[in-house]
Amino acid sequence: MRARWYTSADERPLAEYLTNWLEDCEDAAGHYPRADIEDSPFWESLLERGYAMPADRPGLDQLLETNVCAFDVRPSIEVACRWSWADAVRLDTGGQLVEAVALTLDRVLRAFDEPALESLRSETE
Repeated sequence: MRARWYTSADERPLAEYLTNWLEDCEDAAGHYPRADIEDSPFWESLLERGYAMPADRPGLDQLLETNVCAFDVRPSIEVACRWSWADAVRLDTGGQLVEAVALTLDRVLRAFDEPALESLRSETE
């Protein structure tokens, strides 16, 4: 059985969240037996490091209601951008959809302190 639980993003800046995971990854990420996940210090450590919020607890409890015997703990973030169908068609018809996607990806890359797509394209040419 596959089961997943994603916590909410906290109010810290993205770079700080990612830096914490980079610092903690070796000790925090990995395969955990069920008993470790059910243990109160695990939950408390998620709260303390800002990887979960109190409102996330019901999701963990639902996960623990499954028959899963071990869990993989790893960092994740979700990046999403949506256009309505009408806006996507309008942008595509006007030849602007690819540029809109590229600009959105550049915003994401800047959030990660990474170079924009344009600079990456020039490096590969």
